[in-house]
Amino acid sequence: MCGRFVMSKASSDLVAAFHAEPTGPELGPSWNIAPTQQVSIVTERLDQETGEIRRLLENMRWGLVLCGALRILARPRPAGRPRRQMAGDLHDPDHLGHGHPGAHP
Repeated sequence: MCGRFVMSKASSDLVAAFHAEPTGPELGPSWNIAPTQQVSIVTERLDQETGEIRRLLENMRWGLVLCGALRILARPRPAGRPRRQMAGDLHDPDHLGHGHPGAHP
């Protein structure tokens, strides 16, 4: 299946290798990580108070974003339109599914 990978090290191994601060629960190794699963990643962030760069080990959800999905998610919604996707939204980003562009569902 698309988007799968292997994480052969536990979170604690990554903390030691990258000198990072753990921020969540430890995750063990996995030989079949699929989209939607939690994975450990190393990030660097600027500490606003000290001006130092902090290296953190964070758990985040792994997944792929389809190229057309960004256009759908980034599109502004007309006022009063509830946040939901209709079948037409997936194929035509300007389609509101109800007659003219100002119509509400």
